[in-house]
Amino acid sequence: MGAQLFGVCPQRFEHNASLKSELGLAFELLHDANNRTGEDYGLVFDTPEPVREVEMRLGLDLPHHNGTNDWRLSMPARIIIGTDGVVHSSTVQLDHASRPEPEQTLELIRALIG
Repeated sequence: MGAQLFGVCPQRFEHNASLKSELGLAFELLHDANNRTGEDYGLVFDTPEPVREVEMRLGLDLPHHNGTNDWRLSMPARIIIGTDGVVHSSTVQLDHASRPEPEQTLELIRALIG
């Protein structure tokens, strides 16, 4: 199709590898060390204290999982960047359970590469 697809996640490599296997993903999941890429795109937020407390009770230690000392996450986003380096489309989801449909992404890519 003339395009590359990959995911960018703040979690450590071993967690990305197991997630990729578990979900049967056919694309790479890249590690966003310390949320640097998320920061560059303005996607990073601090997890609120009440959410941290619930996650810790559930056994989710986000700093350990991500290999950091903080509780920062990036909002889920789809960013389509052309070979010219220009962002042609971006969608940010405030709800972590909501993701763009794959077919929508393919339509945007097809329109970009014509």
